[in-house]
Amino acid sequence: MTRPADAIKYLIVPFTRGAVLELGATQGDKLFPHFLTVSDLGDVKDALDDLSSFEDAKCDAVVASHTGVHDVFGAMLEWWRVLAVGGYLVLHDALAQHFSGRFLAQR
Repeated sequence: MTRPADAIKYLIVPFTRGAVLELGATQGDKLFPHFLTVSDLGDVKDALDDLSSFEDAKCDAVVASHTGVHDVFGAMLEWWRVLAVGGYLVLHDALAQHFSGRFLAQR
């Protein structure tokens, strides 16, 4: 089954080394096996805009594709919090339109 995020799968490889959190995916449909999802943590209360079970600066990259969050900017503050310095925030599709078509930001 093809997902919209498959369109950028190989474009984001250089930016997704180390601990990568993929938002909008489940355990069974991650872009790459080493990516983490919120569901990988087991019984977790987190939503895509509340990653309180993740420490600050824990992830080397955060990939958000077709997440369906209502408060995009509030969610991005949370995603930025878990992103390590030097890490990448990769936005795909609907999210990127809020940022002049850019889909990649480095912290």
